[in-house]
Amino acid sequence: MKSVIAVSSLIAVASALTAPTGPFTSGAWNPTTGWVGSAIQANGGAFFIGKDPSSYCPEVEGLDCTLFPGSSTVFIGGNNTLSLDVAVPGGQQVFVTPEGAIGYTPAHSTFMPTGSVLDGWDRFQSQAGGAPVPMNFQSNSFLACPVNATESGVYQVFARSLKTDATDCTLFQWRTYTASGVNAWQY
Repeated sequence: MKSVIAVSSLIAVASALTAPTGPFTSGAWNPTTGWVGSAIQANGGAFFIGKDPSSYCPEVEGLDCTLFPGSSTVFIGGNNTLSLDVAVPGGQQVFVTPEGAIGYTPAHSTFMPTGSVLDGWDRFQSQAGGAPVPMNFQSNSFLACPVNATESGVYQVFARSLKTDATDCTLFQWRTYTASGVNAWQY
């Protein structure tokens, strides 16, 4: 009888903490660096902190590109797989390379480096009401690594579980925030 009550209680707690759904933006959290929601942006096939998003909308008849300003990076999913919330047919999937770099597929393509991983994302509801929703990859946090000396304040995002050389990298928590929907035709 006690086992049945315990299992019932666990199911009730799990149901109350179901994974959130809908589009979202992301921010890096590490208060020791001053990152308290610093935007994580898609740019050139990778993700960065300290860099604006790069997006594209083709000028074709009947397509209103003002609907897709590309001013922020919007995601969808995060419950095992993750995608960019875009209007381009076929979408754009987020993957992690064998070296841990987080990237995304080009529009109209499923290309990603050999050995890249699509699944392992875990976006979960915080126990604190109204708090940002954290996300992990393979039950681990993330690293931000400096791009180069000429781009001060720009960091590329890596999955901690796959990044073997974390020299000069900064550990951070990936947090997510509800977004209104598609912000770019494609990134």
